[in-house]
Amino acid sequence: MKRNQWIHGDLGFTTIEALMVVVLIGVLTMISVIRIGTLGRPTAYTTARQLVADLRQARSLAITSAKSHIVRLYPSGGPYSEYKTFRSEIGGEVQVGVTRQISNKIACTGTGEFTFQSLGNATSDGTVVLVSAGRQYDVNIIAATGRAYEFLH
Repeated sequence: MKRNQWIHGDLGFTTIEALMVVVLIGVLTMISVIRIGTLGRPTAYTTARQLVADLRQARSLAITSAKSHIVRLYPSGGPYSEYKTFRSEIGGEVQVGVTRQISNKIACTGTGEFTFQSLGNATSDGTVVLVSAGRQYDVNIIAATGRAYEFLH
């Protein structure tokens, strides 16, 4: 190759190539901003999943400790803004675990208390309804088995 070809040859980018890089960077930036904007925002889905996990944990604790465990939503009568898990003791109830907050952007109504007995069953069927952003999730308990699950309504 001649020296002039290195200096004046095909070493730069065409306008199309540069434009494609700018568009690609713009698309990636837009995707990341949308994802970051939704992080940390509680939704009915994430709250329903957490409630189901806590109900299953209470059931498991009732089986392993051979003591009834209760998940109670507050304020009594709803709409609910938090819930706690308790273990039944001879002298009363003892809170186990943390108090879970329910965002005020989520409408939470339904059954206010679930009690799991030492065999894993619940004392009654129940449903908690969580609604936000036009989506409704129902968290259900089947009394005979104590099974907790959620579904999009």
